[in-house]
Amino acid sequence: MSRSTRLLSLLAATVLAGGGLLAHSAAGDRPTAAEIREQYADLLPDYSQGLTGRLGPFLWSRAMDIGADARFSDEQGRPQVDGEFLWLYQFMRLPREKPQSLPLLHERHNFTSIDPDLTYRLQPWHVLLHCPSPHNFKLMFGYVDEEFRFEHGDNADLAHLADTPRVIAFVPIRGNPIDNPAHADDQGRYFLSDVYAAQSISIVEFHPGEIIEYDWFRNRDNLDERILFDLAPHFAGDKQINPGIHRPIFEFTIEEDGGWMLKVKRDGRDGLDGDDDWDHIFTHESEGASPYTVDLDAGRSTFSISTFSPGGSPEESSEFLMRLEPVDRGTGELADWPARDRRIRTFHLDHLDRVLDGATRAPHRPR
Repeated sequence: MSRSTRLLSLLAATVLAGGGLLAHSAAGDRPTAAEIREQYADLLPDYSQGLTGRLGPFLWSRAMDIGADARFSDEQGRPQVDGEFLWLYQFMRLPREKPQSLPLLHERHNFTSIDPDLTYRLQPWHVLLHCPSPHNFKLMFGYVDEEFRFEHGDNADLAHLADTPRVIAFVPIRGNPIDNPAHADDQGRYFLSDVYAAQSISIVEFHPGEIIEYDWFRNRDNLDERILFDLAPHFAGDKQINPGIHRPIFEFTIEEDGGWMLKVKRDGRDGLDGDDDWDHIFTHESEGASPYTVDLDAGRSTFSISTFSPGGSPEESSEFLMRLEPVDRGTGELADWPARDRRIRTFHLDHLDRVLDGATRAPHRPR
C-alpha cells in the first residue's frame, strides 16, 4: 500500500467514525444537515439517487450498494424466508486508482420498519469479523422520523449523517486481536465494547445530519451531552458479555417528552421468561441518565436498525446474525410477524406506495 493510500485510509477511518472535523456549535448555531454533509463530502460522498430496497417488513438501504447482502434465515444463517433471524454481510474496501478512481468504501445496512407501530427485540447471535485487527462492529437500533428514508448510496447510518433526529442504542461489538484469521469464528473473542477511546456502548441522540465523534467519549467522567446514558460500566470487567456466546436480548423504546427505556437480558440463551426476566431496565430517569432533547416526536417515529463494520486493517468483510422479535409499541406485547416474503433489492422511492402495497401501516396512536 502506498504512503498516500495509508494516509487516506487513516484519515478516512477517523472521519467515518467521527473524528471531530466539525466545530462544536452552540445549540442556537448548530450546523444544518446540509452543512455537515458538505464538510464530509470528500470522504463520505453522497451517491444517492432516490433508490432503496425492501426486505420483508423493512425498507432496506445499503450505504454504498455495491455488494452487501441480507436475508431472513434460520439460526445457522441459512436462507429461510419465514425465519426469525437476519443474516448480514458487509465489507470494507480501500481506495483503488485503476481502472477508475474509487473512494474508500464502507458498506453498511440500514433497516427501517414499514409499520411504525412495531418495534423489535434484538438478539445478537453470531459475529464473524474476518479482519484480524480490533475494531468496532457497530450495531445500532433506535428511532427516526417515520417520513425519513435512508437511500442506497447515501453513505449514512443511524450514527452517521442521517438527515433526521435520532435516538439510538449504540452497541459496538469488538474483537480481541488474533494472529490466525482462521480463529475469527471464535465467539469468545468478541465482546460488547466498553472501550471509551473506540466509542463505547451507550444511549445516544443525534440532531439531523450529526455524526458520532470520538471526542464525545474521550473523558469518561464528562461525556458529551449527546450521550444520554453511559452503559459501559455495566458491560466492563467481570460484567463483560460475549454476544455470540451469551446471546443477550435488547429492547429499546422511546416515549414523548424525552422518555426512553432500554431492557437487557444479559444471557439470552434460554430465551426470556416473561417481562420480569430482564436483568436491566434503564430509563431516562436512571442515575446518570438524561431524557432525549432532539426534535423527534415519538408518536410519529419508526424503528430502525443499522450495522456498520469499518473493517480495520487489512481490509476485509464481516458477517452478523441476529434474532428479531416484533413487539407492539402500543401494548409492549409480542406481536405477530409481518410477512417476510417480499425481497426487492432496489426500487425508486417514487414507487414506494406500489412496493408497500399490502404492507401494514397502522394509524397513528399515542405511544
